[in-house]
Amino acid sequence: MWRDLARSMLAPPVRRLSIDFKRTGERVVSPIMLIALIAGVLALVPVTYRNYVLARDLEAKVQELSALDRVRPTRSTEAVKRVDDRLRRQFLRANAILRELHTPWDELFSAIETSGDARVGLLSLETNPRKREVAVVAEAKTVAAMFAYIEKLQSIPVFSRVELQTHEVQSRGVTQPVRFRLVCSWHLNS
Repeated sequence: MWRDLARSMLAPPVRRLSIDFKRTGERVVSPIMLIALIAGVLALVPVTYRNYVLARDLEAKVQELSALDRVRPTRSTEAVKRVDDRLRRQFLRANAILRELHTPWDELFSAIETSGDARVGLLSLETNPRKREVAVVAEAKTVAAMFAYIEKLQSIPVFSRVELQTHEVQSRGVTQPVRFRLVCSWHLNS
């Protein structure tokens, strides 16, 4: 009882709400809504007409292109093969040129030069960019000098493989120089 009295003194009485989601009366359309509806319909008329004109023009262009396709003669397969062979040869030549251009010439030659030894003389260098190889023909004063030179080349990071292909001990009196051929394969850093 005291609680009810305290509650009635603190809070004002709450009125009951009645919400009617379904109107039972007649709807009235305001003149502003009617003007907006008419303006929207009038704005759609030119857009619809423009859309119709674009669709008609597109259909005419499609018809024109299909007529041109029917008139254009087809190429013979022999001519296509000749062009394909010519393009393939040009492509192979272009790839060979690119291989030559991407060969790290500076790194290769400086690696071979810096690995030089007073006991080893270079006689020739032959490059094969397709296989990424350099063939070195050299002459060493001794067999030990030849092996030291090969080990020095193997320690250079530019070369992925150094292989002794041939060697021949020359008999010239007291000294017996060794003529040898190496093949060094390189790898590209880029």
